[in-house]
Amino acid sequence: MKLTNFLAMMAVAMFAVACSNDDDVKPEYSEKIAGKYNGSMELAVSGDSQGSLEGMAVTIDRVNEDSVNVTLDAFDFGTYSIPEVKAGGKVEMKSSTYAVNGKINVTVGTLNISGDFDGSTNGKTLDMTINFRFGAMPATVVATFAGSQSQNSMTLNTSAYDTWTYVNLKTGKTQTIRDFSAWNYLINNNVVETVAAQGSEDDITIDWHIAIHRYDIRTNGGSAVATTSKVMSEVTSLPTGGYKEDETVENKLITDMANMMAGKIGYAATAKMNPVLCEWLTKTATGTMPPYIYEPTNLIYVLKNSDGSYAKLKFTDNTNAEGKSGYVTFSYEYVAQ
Repeated sequence: MKLTNFLAMMAVAMFAVACSNDDDVKPEYSEKIAGKYNGSMELAVSGDSQGSLEGMAVTIDRVNEDSVNVTLDAFDFGTYSIPEVKAGGKVEMKSSTYAVNGKINVTVGTLNISGDFDGSTNGKTLDMTINFRFGAMPATVVATFAGSQSQNSMTLNTSAYDTWTYVNLKTGKTQTIRDFSAWNYLINNNVVETVAAQGSEDDITIDWHIAIHRYDIRTNGGSAVATTSKVMSEVTSLPTGGYKEDETVENKLITDMANMMAGKIGYAATAKMNPVLCEWLTKTATGTMPPYIYEPTNLIYVLKNSDGSYAKLKFTDNTNAEGKSGYVTFSYEYVAQ
């Protein structure tokens, strides 16, 4: 979805706010909320969604006892390139959390943008709502950011059919290696050739939590469950049940498409896949070209790892910035044991 010009200007101006001093604010307030918050931002006009921006980041740096510098990272969305934006904000204590808030009154070109913003953080997670008015426009534009300091995101090139990409959710390290199972070649669902396995689990040299093959996902001895939420910060506790471990499938995972036009396709003789995480992308037949439409569920999945840690996962795209398929973008939040 492409944003209109006025929404692009909104993103540029959203953190251009005035800051003021409050002698009653304790010095440690600014220190406790400083850090980088990674998450997503929803945009709405008159209650109608204008789309979600994933992989957003807001960085808060302490200036003095009651003020901070707020930085919104640069990002590309549609045809727009929004530059990095820095501004100041006021910090105060509210109940058991810290508030960052202020008024907006800036001019971009000939357009005056006014409004206010109000953020709440415990120093680990950040929720911020920004209300805008553009010139004499009667409608309010609402931007809602949600993120955390432990949340990250990545985009992986998973376009190759013959490899798996292994991911360490704690460190962000990845490793891509050839599928090491035996491969069966099928014509009309009949095995016509078998290629012996090449390599083994020993080829994986990093500690890993999930592995991705195209859009298929397996775990390293873990189990997963889907939540009903689409916002990472809303999942504040582990679901108590519904977790499913990986399942072994035969001749289901495609490994070689080189002879597809001749009707000969290679499959992993056996493969492990997680039945919950593999449902992150819905596939709808079109009856024409392209034959399928893929759409992410945008649900938050909870992964219990074999080492006692867990992670929240949100898969958001199966294409790269140029629209090429075979890429997986996801946000994640790793929590140690």
